[in-house]
Amino acid sequence: AYAVETDDDSNGSYEVAKKFDAAQVAFLAYLEAACEYEASTYTSGTGASAAYSGCKTALTKQRRERLKYLNP
Repeated sequence: AYAVETDDDSNGSYEVAKKFDAAQVAFLAYLEAACEYEASTYTSGTGASAAYSGCKTALTKQRRERLKYLNP
């Protein structure tokens, strides 16, 4: 968690940080579910681990780029 409440939050940064925390929790849940699903499509099992890893890498890169865009 990144949100830390302070006595002076006149610029609303605490609320923004709380929303970011919630978005990150949701993203991580999505990442896990999406990549578990993708890995499960490899019924033979030989490609499941690589699919899971590749999925996590791709989604994490997308998230990082989106966060750069939102906070240059």
